[in-house]
Amino acid sequence: MKNIYKYMLVTILVASGCQNTKTYKRGINSSNGENTIVNSPNSSINKNGKEIWQRCKACHGEKGEKKALDKSAPIAGQDRETTIYQLKEYKNGNLNLYGFGQLMKGQASSLSDKDIEDVAKYIEELATLGG
Repeated sequence: MKNIYKYMLVTILVASGCQNTKTYKRGINSSNGENTIVNSPNSSINKNGKEIWQRCKACHGEKGEKKALDKSAPIAGQDRETTIYQLKEYKNGNLNLYGFGQLMKGQASSLSDKDIEDVAKYIEELATLGG
């Protein structure tokens, strides 16, 4: 039964990474007055997500384009809900995709729910950077 669950989850993850067609509007970012893409990974609106991402990019790549340790699927553009679910499950020790359970538990253990939401949003938007 666990193998079926893992297969379904991997299938969903792969499919969701290929279906990101989100568009972003240009606008004035009120925090710095610059004309930037509003709510993009580069905007200061999601500064916390970008800061947290700095811990992730060694394995996942600058823009989420790499397979972590040549095993996992690239995560750029992965939908927010999937990332939130996975990070919470890793944090609780309930997920072990690709054998990364302990590694990811260590990475996620210090993240608050807000941190998880912010980095999940950042990951979802990485596809706009060419991830």
